[in-house]
Amino acid sequence: MRTKMVAALAVVVTLGLAGGGFTPAVSAEAPARKAKPYVVTLKALPAQADAGQRLTLAGKVSGPENARKPVLVQRRYAGGAWVVAARATTTKRGTFSVKVPVVKGGTTSFRVLKPRSAKRAQGVSPARSLTVYQWLDVVDQPAIVQGAVAVLDNDVTMNGKRYPGSVLAPGFSSDPVLLAVVTMGLCTTMEAYSGFLDADKPLLGGGETQKLMLSRTTVHQPPVPGPLLTTPVGQVQRATLNVTGAQVAIMSFAVESTEATKGQLLSVLGSPRVRCRTDVLPSVPVAYLQGAARPVTLR
Repeated sequence: MRTKMVAALAVVVTLGLAGGGFTPAVSAEAPARKAKPYVVTLKALPAQADAGQRLTLAGKVSGPENARKPVLVQRRYAGGAWVVAARATTTKRGTFSVKVPVVKGGTTSFRVLKPRSAKRAQGVSPARSLTVYQWLDVVDQPAIVQGAVAVLDNDVTMNGKRYPGSVLAPGFSSDPVLLAVVTMGLCTTMEAYSGFLDADKPLLGGGETQKLMLSRTTVHQPPVPGPLLTTPVGQVQRATLNVTGAQVAIMSFAVESTEATKGQLLSVLGSPRVRCRTDVLPSVPVAYLQGAARPVTLR
């Protein structure tokens, strides 16, 4: 819509010699016009993406001098400010396309800005938003532990492969370690690996197994467990569980020794993580600490 800005009238009073009085002279400036803004469009984004992906942002700038001109792609996280995430140049038809990484779990918004020119004011596209899911290492999140004297964050090696952010504890099949994170409906998937440490090979006598069970629950319901994963010596197995809608994601793990075992083995929770639409999980509510459960910081 065209807008008009009315200039103030400037009244100039001059001294009139004739007649010995004052003769007012009035002049008016022509109304100034405000330049139209560029019209910038941005195509729809997918409803969700995973952190680490690169999104293609495409659209068009309409208006004079729109060909081969720079545009700014701006990004905003929930509750944050708009910042420049990428720069692009329009084609001879005024279109643009640029790949932008998504790096943080939660809601991410994008918009595109075309700076002003001599003929047009700055134009900004409507914002487009999507939900970004991010894999969060359990050792970096507020957690609950039960049944272990010590829980340690380690980069471990099992079957020659490194598993960063793993958890080790002296948990036995008769007294498994329970480790949980508060997900509050923000997460979709939980995963972890089970196996024996390469460093524990000298202690193995034969027949030992690692036990791993993943579970999900809400505050007022008993846990819904996944299958019990039993891992023999020489193997590493991955366990996953759908935790969509759960308020708490639980990992229970233990080691089963035999009479031939030559020393104390550690139970292993390899690289536990959860896929969530946030970059940090909620702190542990006091109401969730029941029995011998206690909050811990793993890293």
